[in-house]
Amino acid sequence: MKIIKVAIYVRVSKKDQSVEQQLDKLRKYCELKKMKIVGEFIDEGISAVKQRPQFDKMMNLVRRVKKRFDAVLVWKFDRFARSTRQLLESLDEFKALSIDFISFSENIDTTTPYGEFIFTILGAVGKFERSLIAERTKLKLDYLKSKNIPLGRSEKRFDVRKAYQLRKKGLGWRKIAEEMNCGVSYITIRKVLRKVDSKSPEVSLQNVINRRRRRSKKRRLHKREKALRNLPIT
Repeated sequence: MKIIKVAIYVRVSKKDQSVEQQLDKLRKYCELKKMKIVGEFIDEGISAVKQRPQFDKMMNLVRRVKKRFDAVLVWKFDRFARSTRQLLESLDEFKALSIDFISFSENIDTTTPYGEFIFTILGAVGKFERSLIAERTKLKLDYLKSKNIPLGRSEKRFDVRKAYQLRKKGLGWRKIAEEMNCGVSYITIRKVLRKVDSKSPEVSLQNVINRRRRRSKKRRLHKREKALRNLPIT
């Protein structure tokens, strides 16, 4: 009979709480099921919304070390994942890596036929949720395009004409960013100024400036419209 190698993950959100109760139950469970514990990963005094170093360490080992674990054992779903989405994504990843998942409190064990059935249902729910998110995202993008509203993050503002004059004086991109001292990287400045046509620089430069102003204005109007009308586009 093959001995299942298990990684245990436990977490408590407050420093005055103890993980010993969880660990004791999970160790006894492994002993009863004749599973071999090959790693214990403990995050103490860490809420689910914060960075969890031991959780990240365990997941890195799961991904990088082939079959280091056969299964991951947790006390409860909410001790393992910070959201339903993260839980479903992790379960999908485990399935792809042929790693079983066991939640002690919910009595979910994908090494059993019943557990595999629940696993399949959860996977279907995750797929459905992702399709809904994709559909909502597409609707929002279609709406923005129909209103000719620029997509992506807002452009960082800087004096384009001043940057152009500095470039004409022979300053390098990094030096221009230092001289501008406006919190914009040299990469952004270079990207904008490379749109200026050297054959008709003054006209081209003004066109670049005007385009940036129009895009910025559209973004501001869109934000104002969304705030005032609460448009159902998300």
